[in-house]
Amino acid sequence: MKKLTWTPLLVLLAAMPASADTAEDLDQWFRDGYAALYVENAWDHADDFAQYLAEEIVVRSDDGVETTDVNGFVVDLLDGWRNEGWLGTDVADLETKLLNSTTAVFDIKWLDRNDDGSTELSCGWYLADKVGDKWLLSQYISMKCTD
Repeated sequence: MKKLTWTPLLVLLAAMPASADTAEDLDQWFRDGYAALYVENAWDHADDFAQYLAEEIVVRSDDGVETTDVNGFVVDLLDGWRNEGWLGTDVADLETKLLNSTTAVFDIKWLDRNDDGSTELSCGWYLADKVGDKWLLSQYISMKCTD
């Protein structure tokens, strides 16, 4: 009789995913995946960004709202930044929030490094959606950094 009592629980546990998505999981996904591509020679990894981005990315800034794709969001920007002397960026601070099972927010402060030895902070807010079993960044808001 004890085997029958445990059977529904075992079936339920076997059907659950091996690991649930947590804010900590997503923080690591962002840091070790997407953000790591910006550390050095990001333009050499331009094709790798697509695995983290939705087909359309909504970008909000002081200039308004624009919908773009991976080329407009990453490739074109990387070329422009490189021409301006940008070398790469590191995560200075990251706060990750799981809003629900299919939506997460990344509030990030980047430390940009330039070829003249200078550094500067840039800040932004990313929204990621879970599509199927995959997380994809779908929105970006450029923000002024605050202390």
